[in-house]
Amino acid sequence: MALGAIFECQRRGIEVPVELAVVDFDDPGFSASCVPLLTTIRPPGETIGREVGRLFQERLTERGPTAYSRTVDVGFQPAQRRST
Repeated sequence: MALGAIFECQRRGIEVPVELAVVDFDDPGFSASCVPLLTTIRPPGETIGREVGRLFQERLTERGPTAYSRTVDVGFQPAQRRST
């Protein structure tokens, strides 16, 4: 999505990041090789997987109401590049 936004900005003559900043999520492989280099947010995949497993196990063994939601902050790592 972010790469498409950069291409469209280039097509329309919008300067990234001078006129518009673009940030992507998940640090796809192309983000470090497109022009301009794409700033991205790296989620901690391994931590997310562990938390999903832990919460799933907790839900399976818990008694009582099972319909609930919970927010778990696992953090992230920014990869500052040239699109911001």
